[in-house]
Amino acid sequence: MRILPSIAFIALFTSGPQLLAVTKRMAAGYFTAYLSALKTAPLLTKAITGGVTALLGDVVAQMIARVCGTSSRWNFSSNLRFFLFGFVIHGPQMHLTYKYLIPQVTLGASLLTNSVVQCAVLQGLSTPSVLINFFLFMGLLTRTVPFAEMKAKLWPTYGKHLKYMTIPVLLSLLMPADLRAPYMSSCQIPWNAFLSYMKSCKPDQDIY
Repeated sequence: MRILPSIAFIALFTSGPQLLAVTKRMAAGYFTAYLSALKTAPLLTKAITGGVTALLGDVVAQMIARVCGTSSRWNFSSNLRFFLFGFVIHGPQMHLTYKYLIPQVTLGASLLTNSVVQCAVLQGLSTPSVLINFFLFMGLLTRTVPFAEMKAKLWPTYGKHLKYMTIPVLLSLLMPADLRAPYMSSCQIPWNAFLSYMKSCKPDQDIY
C-alpha cells in the first residue's frame, strides 16, 4: 500500500505542466467571459461581483474568528446579509459612481493628476456614503436602529479605509476602465473581511 502515494506523486509530477496549462486556459476563459459580461450587462455583473466579494470577505472574517477562538458558531445569517449588501448597495453604487461621477472629475491634465483628484473625490464623497449605507442597510436587515453603532464606528472605519484602501483606489483609476472592476473586486475581499470584523465588535470596543 505504501507504493500508492509514490505512484500518485509521480503521476502528479509528470502531469503537472499539463494541469497548469489547463488551469491557465480555464482561468483565461473565465476572465474573458467576465470582461464580456461587464460590457453586455455591467450593472448586474457588478452587483453580483459586489455580492460575492462581500460574502467572501465575511467568510474570511468568520474563519479567522474561529481559528483565533473568538467565535465557535458559524453565522450564516451574516453571510446572507453581506451578500445582499454587496449585491443591492455596494456593487450598483460603485458602478454608478465610476460611470457617471468619475468621468466628470477631470482637470484636462495628465492621467496621474486626474487620477489623484478622482481618488480624492472617491475617498471624500463615495466612501463615507458607502459606509453610511452599510450601517443603515445592516440595521434594516437586522431590524435594529444603527445610529449608536454608526456614531461609535463610522469615523474609525472611515479612517481605516483612508489608510489601507487609498492606494488600491488610486491604482484602479490609473488602469484601463475594463480592468477596474476585477481589480477592485479582489481588493474588496480583505476590506469586506475587516467590515465583518468591525460589525462584530461592540460599540465601545477598539477597532484595530
